[in-house]
Amino acid sequence: MIDTFSTLDAFEIVKNSRQWLKNHPASTETSEKTKQEYARELMRLISKSEEYDAKNIWAAICATQKKTTFQKRKVAARDGCSSLIEKMLRSQDEKQRNKDQDAWLLSVRSLNRITTIAKDLHSLLEASKGACPLENPVRKSSKRSMLSSLPHDWREQMLAHLSLTPHKPAFLLAAVTGLRPIEMELGVTLTLSERHMSIRINGAK
Repeated sequence: MIDTFSTLDAFEIVKNSRQWLKNHPASTETSEKTKQEYARELMRLISKSEEYDAKNIWAAICATQKKTTFQKRKVAARDGCSSLIEKMLRSQDEKQRNKDQDAWLLSVRSLNRITTIAKDLHSLLEASKGACPLENPVRKSSKRSMLSSLPHDWREQMLAHLSLTPHKPAFLLAAVTGLRPIEMELGVTLTLSERHMSIRINGAK
């Protein structure tokens, strides 16, 4: 018999966990695939922590120099905890219905631990006010920032280079419409009239 705490204590833990989940529910707008990704990320953060507590998980969240990674980890920790508590509540309900007292108390002990971590993590997130704590974050690379390093006439240079090749029409089409290579592969329909040209692109998304 597992006697870490009494049956009354266990019921109180379940009650508190339900109340926590009521106040901090898992997002209903998040897809099941994203929820699974958050859960995996939360487990990875826990595995990186020196100890299984909110302070060390928070340290693992902040162990990056990329703002996007920090934001992803923050959301994964927040929503992941709520999803995990929801799952663990269902699990302990099932064990309680099956009258498996030892398994029920064991599941409640795990539920108590993750609920405590969720509460402490929430306090840390609130204290940060959503701000990224990174001192020297690496700037996210983007196409726009990479283009700024090119010569001012790079488009004209590309056109001149491609003028005598079979790729010129595709280059001009991409320049006019902004379509991506994969969309060009899927096919583009051009319709000409006396005064207009209509371009139909089969989107890849």
